[in-house]
Amino acid sequence: MHPATPLDGLPSPAPADLPQALARRRLGLRLLAAMLAGLWTGLAIVVLVAYRPGGPLDLVVGLTAALPAAVAALAIPWPPVTRAWRRQVTIAWLGLLAAMLVGPLVGLVVTQLVSGGGRTLLPSPEVAYAAVLAAGASSWYAALGVIAARDGRRDPEGPSAVLERRPSLFAAAALGLTMTTIIGVLFGASVQLNELALREAPAAPSRFGPVDAALPNPRCDTPLTIGPGATLEISAQAFVDDEPVGSAFLSGERNGTDEQWTGSADGPSGPVVTGYTRVGDEAWRLSDGRWSATEPDPYGLLGLNQLTVDGPVAVAVVRPDHPPVAEDVGLELIEGAKARHCRTAIDGPTALDTLVPLRWIAGGDPVAITAKLPAWRGTLDWWVFADGQLGMAQVVLNGYPGDAWPTSGLQGEIHAEMRAIDRGFRHIVERPEGVVVATPSAVPVPSAVPVPSAVPVPSAVPVPSATAVPSAVPTPSRAPASPAAASGAP
Repeated sequence: MHPATPLDGLPSPAPADLPQALARRRLGLRLLAAMLAGLWTGLAIVVLVAYRPGGPLDLVVGLTAALPAAVAALAIPWPPVTRAWRRQVTIAWLGLLAAMLVGPLVGLVVTQLVSGGGRTLLPSPEVAYAAVLAAGASSWYAALGVIAARDGRRDPEGPSAVLERRPSLFAAAALGLTMTTIIGVLFGASVQLNELALREAPAAPSRFGPVDAALPNPRCDTPLTIGPGATLEISAQAFVDDEPVGSAFLSGERNGTDEQWTGSADGPSGPVVTGYTRVGDEAWRLSDGRWSATEPDPYGLLGLNQLTVDGPVAVAVVRPDHPPVAEDVGLELIEGAKARHCRTAIDGPTALDTLVPLRWIAGGDPVAITAKLPAWRGTLDWWVFADGQLGMAQVVLNGYPGDAWPTSGLQGEIHAEMRAIDRGFRHIVERPEGVVVATPSAVPVPSAVPVPSAVPVPSAVPVPSATAVPSAVPTPSRAPASPAAASGAP
């Protein structure tokens, strides 16, 4: 004959082994409760530190976010232990379910705060629903332990027998629901009251653009514009088989068509340190630590205005010879400014004619394209803000790494991000220091003393009608760039 088994279908521990079995269960349940309390504490710390929209209840919101951590910690001294094995497994799974809900919730809140949308912690009903489920599971898990400890004092069989009775389970469910309701009301009310107060206050300005949510954002298929000036940044990274192999960075400013920037790169093709400045029709390039005169846009990038950072990106998304199929990814908040996220396909040659640092990483030459990447393909993402201007763009390229570097890897990747911020401010662009030393050709030119414009004049000498036709002066400088720019070809 088989030994009798309890209703849960598994044999109960022998009376002599029951204390040791219950001790092991208490330890496991306490560790699970400590993990739950730690996750909720981490969420509370994130909210307390990062949630600072400037409302009158910022601190209250952070303190109420710590209530689930206090509730979950109740299960550490009073673990919900029971003698029935199947019921014990169900309780343990309840705690694990709570942990699996709290973990993603922490990541979601961190993403929401870091992305600049810190004016609201509950951006959608889905997020609030997940928070309620996580708080409910944690509260019920802790309530089971509290009820077992309370009723176990009067139970002759001890606390481990309490959770085998239905009245105790119902009491635990009622206590868990009560704690969940208290947490939801206090936290939700503080968040909503804080947000109502913030709606009356003006939004903090953003470096990326207007923060008025009522302003419409242009569609992805409309032509892009750039601001009258901007602080410019480009960062790029290269990978071979998911291992980083190089990086590049560019920073500078633009005011109209005048711009100045410096940049550097370090990768498989060698280090690069360079810079570029343009003031009016004059331009200089930094090479070997010295500035020397050059023509505007010596890189031959996309566009008619000879810009070298944000201008080519605005042209790349609306090339007439390669009409992009724009994908509207949706509206996003970037440091408090609403932007429309758009995406299209891009190939290697077009990317090299759009962002200069890509040439530094793939090829190692500060000016020319030495690795053309004809078989590389990827995506071009851009964000247009409520002022209708380009504020950020990203390029992701993939291809065979041997096309760019002397390597034997299987998969090459290049990530680049361009930012044009502070577009509403005036930026100052000046001639670089030491430019006279770096351009010795200005000294021996005799005509440069009486006639400052003598450098471009010789082309007008054999053409007497140049005086009567003002447009003839800039024509030579635009002639070589106009056909390529008008056609959008690299």
